[in-house]
Amino acid sequence: MEAGVPAKQAKAQAAALLESHETADLATRSDLEKLEIRLNSRFLTLDERLASIEKTIDVKVSAITWMLGMVAAGVVILLVKAFF
Repeated sequence: MEAGVPAKQAKAQAAALLESHETADLATRSDLEKLEIRLNSRFLTLDERLASIEKTIDVKVSAITWMLGMVAAGVVILLVKAFF
């Protein structure tokens, strides 16, 4: 009996610990590093896609703004023509 634990109990605890580690599906540092690389790659791809979508939206908003300006100008011209 060393460190206050009987040998039989220590062996049983060691066996249980070993068995739990053997059956556990734990990630290693290498696994986590590979996952980090994959996630960073996906985030970069998403950033690129979002930037592309943002440009498309900016172009469409600019076109709509221009069209609304033309409609407003047309209305003003009609109002001026009608009342003056």
